[in-house]
Amino acid sequence: MCQNRVFREYWEATRHHRKSLPETSEEFLLGRMMDDLIQELADSDTDEWWVVGEPPGDPS
Repeated sequence: MCQNRVFREYWEATRHHRKSLPETSEEFLLGRMMDDLIQELADSDTDEWWVVGEPPGDPS
């Protein structure tokens, strides 16, 4: 999903909507995770997208 140009354009265009979410909401946390993945993919020097990112931490 993060490799799709149309999705990345949509994600950037809707950034202001995500900023209005409460920081404790699951939606905010998911948005932050997606932002991080998109940035890591952009910064990566490999085409192996499956090695980008970290698994989510323990929710406890």
